Amino acid sequence: MGRRNEIDRWEKVLDRARGGRPSVVDVVGEPGVGKTTLLAAFAERARAQGIATSTELPRRSERERRDAALRVLLLDDVERAPGASTRAVAELLDRPPDNALVVVLARRTRQTSPWLLRALGTAKADSIALCGLAADELSPLGAAQLCSAHRHRELRQADGNPQFVKTLAAWCAGPGKCAGGPLPEPHLAVPGEAAGTRAEIAHLPASSKLVCHAAAVAADIVDPALLSTVAQLSQDEVLTGIDDLLAADLIRPVGSTGQLRFRTLMTRWVCYASAPGGWRFGAHLRALRILRERGEPADLCAVHVERTGRVGDLDGVRHLVEAARLTAPLAPHTAAYWYSAALRLLHSGAHAELYQELDAERSRCATQSAASEAVPEHLAPALHPLPAAGPSELHQLSCREYEVAVLVSRGRTNQQIARALGLSHKTIETHLSRVFTKLNVCSRAEVANLVGRTEVAEAAVAS
Repeated sequence: MGRRNEIDRWEKVLDRARGGRPSVVDVVGEPGVGKTTLLAAFAERARAQGIATSTELPRRSERERRDAALRVLLLDDVERAPGASTRAVAELLDRPPDNALVVVLARRTRQTSPWLLRALGTAKADSIALCGLAADELSPLGAAQLCSAHRHRELRQADGNPQFVKTLAAWCAGPGKCAGGPLPEPHLAVPGEAAGTRAEIAHLPASSKLVCHAAAVAADIVDPALLSTVAQLSQDEVLTGIDDLLAADLIRPVGSTGQLRFRTLMTRWVCYASAPGGWRFGAHLRALRILRERGEPADLCAVHVERTGRVGDLDGVRHLVEAARLTAPLAPHTAAYWYSAALRLLHSGAHAELYQELDAERSRCATQSAASEAVPEHLAPALHPLPAAGPSELHQLSCREYEVAVLVSRGRTNQQIARALGLSHKTIETHLSRVFTKLNVCSRAEVANLVGRTEVAEAAVAS
């Protein structure tokens, strides 16, 4: 399980409690980060030392007993308890019993009621903030068995969250077997590992659930107008649904842009797989129409083309090939997926020459992806070297920062760059901020100008 530091802190809490100083422990973290597992480990350690454990709030008569033996009260998911139960917990913390009681609460970061937060402050709770697990701790959970595409793209967004990794591994068929798509295949059901997230979605009102499904189909980052079209709901209905999704912490704002995204990529996947198949097909068609009307690039529309295309649709083939060529330089595993999707829409007999050409491009991308697997992590920067000539400012950038700068110079938005590199929107913002600082510039245009000067210099050297 890992969590050596947290277990050590728990042992010290128990030592203090045996010395007559019981306390309150506040375990806080993102959904799926392992709070429930940690509480189970706490309970096991306490019982091993002969300390009784309970998951039920004590009755008032029990709280007033002064001769009770030391025991541990473990309360999981307190932010989702009914209001009366939450207030009872807050009252327990405000007026702790005289007997020896260690109270352990586990809660999510964003959904705790104000009165419970105040009570935790009054009780001077010992806070344990759970972060993600280290890479070697994720391997036994399924990270080591992922296909190349999911390891390079989705796993990077896990932030060490064990539930994220378990859910992804349950969907991924593994190297050589998995298609490696950016969304679950339409025929796949929600795995048992995601039962908690599925239950959260199931508890939503019908119209809010529809907004949730629309967001899952539409894009990684959505806005109310896009959701209104895809869900076929009025703006007021969509805004009410957004309020419900925000309250449930299923979606979160993207800065102050008015845009939204799921709390994690796996949350989006679960919602996508939960949507009825026929409705989902129509939603892909509606999303494709509005994204094309907005002039979004091919790689942002590609999943909708793939999920609604029919054999012989040459326009769909062209669109998928354009998406593959856009992503190939930086994400060959994703490009290979789009080439494979394009080949599925072709009649190999009627378009034999085109089929062979695209199959060769797909093979090249697959080879590049496999080659990147074989390169040790400490040598990976060599795959994307910095420019050999040009303005010296660009040599200050890391390889990843240089990739971001190049894509900025191509006019790509942060969202498009995130998709091309298989990184989160927030990570791209961080890289871009460092690019601005290192290059001493204030705008994307200045970044593009520097990259352009570099390319001119490289061309001059080459000639």
